[in-house]
Amino acid sequence: MAQEKGLVTSITEDGWAQVETDRNDSNSHCSTCHVSFGCNSEMTIKAINRAGAGVGDLVSIHLSSRTIMKSAAILYLIPVVGLISGAFLGDELSTRLAMSETGAIALSSLAGFVLGYIITALISRWMSGRRTLSPIITRIIRRGLVAHESSPTPSMKSPKDSRLVSGAAGS
Repeated sequence: MAQEKGLVTSITEDGWAQVETDRNDSNSHCSTCHVSFGCNSEMTIKAINRAGAGVGDLVSIHLSSRTIMKSAAILYLIPVVGLISGAFLGDELSTRLAMSETGAIALSSLAGFVLGYIITALISRWMSGRRTLSPIITRIIRRGLVAHESSPTPSMKSPKDSRLVSGAAGS
């Protein structure tokens, strides 16, 4: 079970909230991000607003272990199964199409991987619509933590501010 803290930046009428969270320590200092992308320490996620949080509220977000495992299986296993299935299909097709075995395997493996990726995207979109893979706001830690007059949606100014917000909540 994953628990995160975040700041609600916007609310929709259909029960969703945009929440800005700090990346975990394992992700926030990755060398790949700093070298190639210059990662930000903040991340915005879309969560089901079961707690009735408002804009500017510091909230606790829950994502079950089952949901994490299901997401990982969909994201990684389906394209790999497509890749391997394509390789076996290419081996069989090479003799029927009078192609070189290596070429047929490479081409059909790529096609299987792309098909697996498309299937993954469709399943992911379908499950997101059903709210089965979505994080859930479980409780409000502190109401109205941030309010800006200049913009309708509050945001954390810097990683330093976000540490102060987290520290104020007792972490």
